[in-house]
Amino acid sequence: MSFKRILAVGAHPDDVELGCSGTLLRFMQQGAEVDIVVCRDDNAPRPSVRRDRETMQNEYRSAEKLLGSKFIMLSNRIDNNGRPILERNSDTVQKMDSIVQAKSYDLVITHSPGDHHQDHENTYHIVNSALRRYQGEFWLMEGGPYSNKNQLFRPNIFVDISDYIDKKN
Repeated sequence: MSFKRILAVGAHPDDVELGCSGTLLRFMQQGAEVDIVVCRDDNAPRPSVRRDRETMQNEYRSAEKLLGSKFIMLSNRIDNNGRPILERNSDTVQKMDSIVQAKSYDLVITHSPGDHHQDHENTYHIVNSALRRYQGEFWLMEGGPYSNKNQLFRPNIFVDISDYIDKKN
């Protein structure tokens, strides 16, 4: 199994790192070029209720360094509390369309639709809509804690990441 261009899409900066960084590192070792998209812009005035902006930015800079790729952050509408709102609408799908069509990706990885975090579920639907004319491989990833009751995720591809597990944070 070998890929030349991979697009990994997560709702938040840490999702790709937690969900599939071992797989990405393995394919990068084999020569793959990896692009990473984050659908919810955590550069918003109030990005998260649990972490401050500095902590979050340090986390995604660390992940960018690990994966050797600068994250592409989609911009989002901001609510009255300064938090980003990730919406599945024609504007967001069009943004994802332009990213998918910019390169000839032979593998796209994103969240499973059965994940119980609304941003993860919206990201899946945004990516799935943008891939309507796509001809390459489409893989789903799963990462906790919002996936513990996911009945839709039925993995059928397993990648040995034994050599990369220590690098996965």
